[in-house]
Amino acid sequence: MGRYRKIDPRIHNDAKFKALSERGKLLFLTILTHPHMTALGAMRATEAGLCEEMALGVSLKNADCPTDCPSDWPAGVLKSYRNAFQGIIEKGLIKFDPENACLVIPKFLTYNPPESPSVVVAWNQSGDLIPECQLRDELIENTRLFLKGYAKTSFLEAFKLVPNGYSQTARQTAPQTGPQQEQEQEQEIKNPLTPLKGGNDVGDEKTKKRSKRKADRVLPAYSLDFEKFWRRYPNRRGGKEAAWDIWRRREKNGTLPPFPELIAALDKLVKDPEWMKEEGRFVPMVTTFLNKGRWTDADALKSQAPPQNQPDPNCPHCHGRGTVDAEIDGAQGQADCQCRRGNHAS
Repeated sequence: MGRYRKIDPRIHNDAKFKALSERGKLLFLTILTHPHMTALGAMRATEAGLCEEMALGVSLKNADCPTDCPSDWPAGVLKSYRNAFQGIIEKGLIKFDPENACLVIPKFLTYNPPESPSVVVAWNQSGDLIPECQLRDELIENTRLFLKGYAKTSFLEAFKLVPNGYSQTARQTAPQTGPQQEQEQEQEIKNPLTPLKGGNDVGDEKTKKRSKRKADRVLPAYSLDFEKFWRRYPNRRGGKEAAWDIWRRREKNGTLPPFPELIAALDKLVKDPEWMKEEGRFVPMVTTFLNKGRWTDADALKSQAPPQNQPDPNCPHCHGRGTVDAEIDGAQGQADCQCRRGNHAS
């Protein structure tokens, strides 16, 4: 059975990849396409084994030096690949556990997503090929989070691997699934689209393909700051994905304010009775709020008059006291200044 991998050509524009040495780039591409690499983006490997593969199988013992070899051949070649391997780790392109011989490519699934729940079922077989360790637990947890982004829940339900409990987080996030529920989920995944007896085979195939395209649509992975903003915003008309696109565009061109300032402005607007009048009927849609930078509306609230029955500290009549000299029943006394009612005498 063939194993296919997707490598985005934009990798050559990636800053981390460009920073690698020539041998580092070659080694990383070899790891991506290695025959032992599983569909989860992890495999059992050792630094020495990979580097010796890259050194064209040269043995450090009793090696015959070719006529044009460098003075430190083959040890120097192997050492250069070891340095390249460490450079890949330092750039965060791979994670490596030398004690358990476990290697993981963190962003492998981003470029190699499953095409159907049946593909995820096959992933479960990859678990036995990955050494049991904390790095494997983290991979399983991250894979589960990745599958939660799919519109169809059967992708996540198809994933049966659970962490081995090498970390507290792994034990907390391990799913609790009963035997009956597992049997039902497995049956649903094995037969996601069962054609009706006596049906049109050609028509059924077309229906399967259309259903598959809809089910395979991947929802975007939202940032933590955006999720916090989304939960607070009162008018979510316009859609989450559209709002996320605007958010990312503003982040990229530097027009999105720092998150604490954005949330502070939103909290101020939400507490404003005029902004939230008629149960928020006039609150702009979330896409309008982000697209037109409506968080600046909070700046206008600073110039509002003080609340009713409270003196205006800038009042030219009472100078913030709230009372003025007045004649009451023929005698001199004190009366409330008109600034308490929000309007001044001309």
